[in-house]
Amino acid sequence: SVPVTLPKSNYPKSSSTDITTDVTTKDDNDLAELQMKLKKLQDDNKYLKFQLEKSIILLKENHSLHEDNKQLRYDIEKIKIFRLPEPTPGVYEWVKNVVKHFKMVANINQAEANIARISLPLSAEDVQKCYDNEDWKKTARNMVRACFPKENFSETNFSKLEKKHSAILNFLKAAYPIQSITHANLTESISSMC
Repeated sequence: SVPVTLPKSNYPKSSSTDITTDVTTKDDNDLAELQMKLKKLQDDNKYLKFQLEKSIILLKENHSLHEDNKQLRYDIEKIKIFRLPEPTPGVYEWVKNVVKHFKMVANINQAEANIARISLPLSAEDVQKCYDNEDWKKTARNMVRACFPKENFSETNFSKLEKKHSAILNFLKAAYPIQSITHANLTESISSMC
């Protein structure tokens, strides 16, 4: 028997370890690529969650603004229904004259109050301390106390004070021109002190 010689191959002989190494390297590359894809998907997922949360917040804000807008539109319509019509130039002129007259009367009343204040036995600062913008009765009681500091009002006969308080009455009439202050009104307001 003749020995058979096989033709030599141009390819190098590969051992079983070389094949395993090639397969392992390829598997490692595929695994690394899959891990990179997984990481990218996880990052995309986080970004999308963030965008979703952001859009939910914006949606809530949008809803709130929509409700505010609806309320403002309702308020505007309500104002349009109940507002006064635009005044004419004649009405503007009339209002201007009323304000001018009111200022003139206020100046006259202020002058009269200053003149009446002179007859009081009080300084301007004392009168200012006694003055109450809204309640003339309170002003009257304060002025009586200031004008008669030594009087014991629980023991004083009101008729003694009545003769002395005409200057207070004149001041009150000038300081509160809209109120109709009479001698009887003044007597009533300060009688509770005596």
